Amino acid sequence: MRLAPFSRPAAPRPSTPAFAVALALVTTLVTALAAVLAATSRAHAATPAAAAAPAGQGACSGSVVAIGGALKDDNTAVWGRIVELAGGPGARIAVIALSSANPARTAASIGAALERRGARPQTVALTAANADDAALATQLAGVDGVFFSGGEQARLLDALLPRQTHATGTAAAHRETAALAALRALHCRGGVIAGTSAGAAVMSTLAIRDVPDVLAALRSPHTRLREGIEVGPGLGFVQPGVLVDQHFVKRGRIARMLPLMVERGVPLGLGVEEDSAAVVRGAGVEVIGARGVLIVDTSTARREGSGPLAVRDVQLAWLESGDRYDLATRTATPLATRRAATPPAQRSGNHFHGDILGDNTIVAAMTQLAQGTRAHAVGLAFWPEGDGDDAALGFEWTLRADAGSRVHVGAAGDSVTGIRLDVLPVRMARPLYRPWGVPAGAHAAAPGARSAVNPP
Repeated sequence: MRLAPFSRPAAPRPSTPAFAVALALVTTLVTALAAVLAATSRAHAATPAAAAAPAGQGACSGSVVAIGGALKDDNTAVWGRIVELAGGPGARIAVIALSSANPARTAASIGAALERRGARPQTVALTAANADDAALATQLAGVDGVFFSGGEQARLLDALLPRQTHATGTAAAHRETAALAALRALHCRGGVIAGTSAGAAVMSTLAIRDVPDVLAALRSPHTRLREGIEVGPGLGFVQPGVLVDQHFVKRGRIARMLPLMVERGVPLGLGVEEDSAAVVRGAGVEVIGARGVLIVDTSTARREGSGPLAVRDVQLAWLESGDRYDLATRTATPLATRRAATPPAQRSGNHFHGDILGDNTIVAAMTQLAQGTRAHAVGLAFWPEGDGDDAALGFEWTLRADAGSRVHVGAAGDSVTGIRLDVLPVRMARPLYRPWGVPAGAHAAAPGARSAVNPP
């Protein structure tokens, strides 16, 4: 919904042009101030200290709902929580679909889902050209929450947090627009900032802009995680030191989160799975929705070398809907109805997984490891096609369970904590396999010898 054209109340015509200009300026300022004051009085849990909190410091009283993408229309747990956090039925929620390839259609779909849960959605046609407009900032000052759509997060980041340019034409630091300042004020006065897919990726202080090749990020973190291209500043609605990513388990995106965390010294990652959400308020995280969130903790990890990613002692936890996590203490609290399984007295041996970055593979490996008697789960991540060093370079992922590993079993899913991860580069055999009976070094003419995973 767009702002109605501004109209002034009828008044006697001033005797001088200067007086008319002054009257128009005062009227506009009074109107904008009234909108801000009205929105502030509607917001819940508002405090002057929170409103003055600096960007990205985690002192704001509002909530962040980071959704992992592919949010289904019938996921009432997520849609309903957004409306609840915005104040319940009648809450005004701005829908910003700038990231989408079709903003109008996407905004209409999101608005309809929110409206069915009792909200009063407003489409805000944010663009890079109008992000500093006073009228748009005034509109955002009058809502109780905002919802960022999916799509390309770089569009949203570049509009709200553009890079300044020196007079010489060289790039300078990023600056906050009036629209972003209004959204930050909304968060600090108790409003909800929600986003799905690309709209979730912008929530952290450091954001992943676009890293489509996750294996390339493992192979060369220095050249494949470039500032301003693959990564850059985020909007900072989640406290510093936490990186948010989405479509996480479905698309094996730990392979791009982990090297970025190690290279930039980010201690915690929230990998939100599809049709699920992490609700963040201060240091508290609650998992809601259909699946869960993978917690990646590099605070005790050790980087080896400076080439392809080699790291040991990363800590992992998989949390399902209803579980909670404290970002300050790095502790997980499973849902009360989940039962703690008895750990084995001893562990030995290992499981093997051919594609550790496959759909849900790493979570399945963690669960199997924690529930069983094996000490390790070993998996591979590699390029099945190509020639030369790129094809020969793979990565061995070793998940380790010990006395501190736990699984909490529940009807709606199992939570796993206390798993350690090592990722080390390895040299893959080429070809990876050959028909039985073909000696090493020989090329077979059989079709199987020229398959996608077995180039000649």
